[in-house]
Amino acid sequence: VAATLLYVDSKVSARIPFENDGWRVSFFVPKSGCRHEQIAKDDCPAALENDHLWRSQIHRDSADFTRHFQANPGETFWMGIKVPAKQLRLAAEKWAPIVMLPRVNGLVQVWFDGVHQATHDYQTERLPLRITVPKLRLLEDKDLAIVIRVLPYPHHTVPESSAKDRTEGFFTPQDADQFTRSIVFVSTSRHLIALALFLLIAGFMWSVSTASRTRDYAVGTQLSLLIALISLVSVDLSLRVFNVANFESVFFTLLLLEGIFVTRLTWTILRGSRESSVLEGGLLLAVTFLVFVCVPSSWIEVRGANAMTSAVLPAVYLLCALAIGARLVRMLTRPHFASRTRVEFLLLSAISLAATGTCYFFEAAQNSGFNVHWSRWLNFFLLFGLVRVFTKSNKTKGSLIELSPASRFHKLDTVPATVEGWI
Repeated sequence: VAATLLYVDSKVSARIPFENDGWRVSFFVPKSGCRHEQIAKDDCPAALENDHLWRSQIHRDSADFTRHFQANPGETFWMGIKVPAKQLRLAAEKWAPIVMLPRVNGLVQVWFDGVHQATHDYQTERLPLRITVPKLRLLEDKDLAIVIRVLPYPHHTVPESSAKDRTEGFFTPQDADQFTRSIVFVSTSRHLIALALFLLIAGFMWSVSTASRTRDYAVGTQLSLLIALISLVSVDLSLRVFNVANFESVFFTLLLLEGIFVTRLTWTILRGSRESSVLEGGLLLAVTFLVFVCVPSSWIEVRGANAMTSAVLPAVYLLCALAIGARLVRMLTRPHFASRTRVEFLLLSAISLAATGTCYFFEAAQNSGFNVHWSRWLNFFLLFGLVRVFTKSNKTKGSLIELSPASRFHKLDTVPATVEGWI
């Protein structure tokens, strides 16, 4: 419930959004550098007298910008927009003086009307950058020039988040606070909720696996621990601990393991023999080895996570759902062999896997591979089905024991050391 409320709370937008077409980009390198200047000098692109940035033909969403950025990784660039006086007055009328700026992959310096406002490092500072514009400035009949100097982080292939994730413009104080809470929820809180949930399930299933002879619970424990680990790695702190290239490789490896453990769990649910399970495990390890040997590391770092979440994992989940569905149909055609608990569990497993695979397709189409998480957490229902089977079988076993006939000797609280006579 808390996660749902926080997710709904995250759907906040600017009262006066910036127009994407208004942003200009330049890779101009000033002689003075204008790095530590409170008021930008004439040769600095942030200065009011310097029109180099405003004459640039490169727009924020243009292919030229992306192409130049990828061809020259790490090169400093400038972004700028002129907010019309009409929009400034509208922001004043709506009591929205707080400016939220683009979230770029780099360290930024910000100037308003040639005056330095802030320096912000998105990789080390969790909260978004927010700058308050005085109300007198909002009421002036003059455009506001916003200039941002960006020092990109290494190994990033794109300069900023995708267009659909942008939330920038003028906010009211209440909306700005709500937006800040949503950033904390998306980057930290939801992952910690998932971490706690799947660790709890893993602990319960591990205790069950020690008392049960079936391998379902052992593999279920491994899958629960893996999802908990993915949730931990997804916390924004992890990106600050790893560099980007290492983070992408680690995340790709975890996604590959997710597909392997889902396949293994499906095999145990289908009651595959121990010999065939060993063969299946060896085959999965061989596939994993071939992936890391044959696939270039540069491809893994750039496109690996997107390929896993948009194609490989959805296919794995749907194929596993199809296999369990086929076993369920076969079992229902021979009803005298079908246990009701077993049928219910197979049905829940097939629906859960199919729903997870379908959600992966839709979520991956709207987000990058590193931001696909809600679909993975649907595995809760699959693991909950395993827990339900165990609790239901224990309840049935207890009922049978209670209904079994017993002599007066078996009902004694303390069994005597010796018994004489007829029993």
